[in-house]
Amino acid sequence: MNDDITVHVASWNTASATELCLRTMRRHAGHPFALVVGDGGSTDGSLAMLRDFAQRGWLELEVRAGRSHADWLDSWRRDARSRYLVFADSDMDFRRPGWLSGLAQRRRETGAALVALDVKPMTTGLREPVSGRLVRTMPAPTTWLFMIDALQVADISESMAYRSVDTENVPEGCILYDTAASFLEQVHDRGLRVATMPRRYQRRVKHYGSLTWMPPAGEAGRRARDNRAVVGRRLRWVRTLDAADGGFTSMWASISLSPSLEEAVELVARARRKAARTLRRRP
Repeated sequence: MNDDITVHVASWNTASATELCLRTMRRHAGHPFALVVGDGGSTDGSLAMLRDFAQRGWLELEVRAGRSHADWLDSWRRDARSRYLVFADSDMDFRRPGWLSGLAQRRRETGAALVALDVKPMTTGLREPVSGRLVRTMPAPTTWLFMIDALQVADISESMAYRSVDTENVPEGCILYDTAASFLEQVHDRGLRVATMPRRYQRRVKHYGSLTWMPPAGEAGRRARDNRAVVGRRLRWVRTLDAADGGFTSMWASISLSPSLEEAVELVARARRKAARTLRRRP
């Protein structure tokens, strides 16, 4: 196990969002990394896009039809190829430079076994929307983007999967562990450190929400449609930038240290100037 960083993305029928995620991830990392994408058997064109990116050398593709998000996380942690593992949802949009260098810096500063955007607190007396029963939810990291030190957590066998426990030990009678909540509990039990990212870091990334399961009707459906429209606009823009400067993404992937603000601004400005010239030349 080496000290490099491997980034993992689980994909399933989110072609546009996944492409935006991967393009912006490479563009704004500010730190070298290997990329592994696992697809659970997409039927929306994702696989063609991912195979194209794999042929370009951008990523390593794994395809396992029917494999769940939590199963991907468990598999990648179990077979860790590097010491530091990053897990990102396929509907992440990396909007500013240094998203990965920021995570790496936070880990170095704190020595944490787990670094997340935030940790969702325990909630009590929550009414579960489907069954209507009262439940208690346990703390969980923001699983749409987090980093673990695989060496520190190597002896933790707890799955990242969601689970519920019926028990008389809490007034609600049921405890819900969301994705990675059980894993987080084991990290705490072993006295390992958990760190969260400062608020200013949040401006570097955007999480659109679970586009694969939001219903088409109601407020949730409206948010899903709005998010898909934003993803489409963002993807068209990022494709233009990539086409205007084909070396831009590889520049970011090869920077070994966190870039200075001046370097970041210059790289972005250079790509935008080339994109603008390309657009002006179009008939």
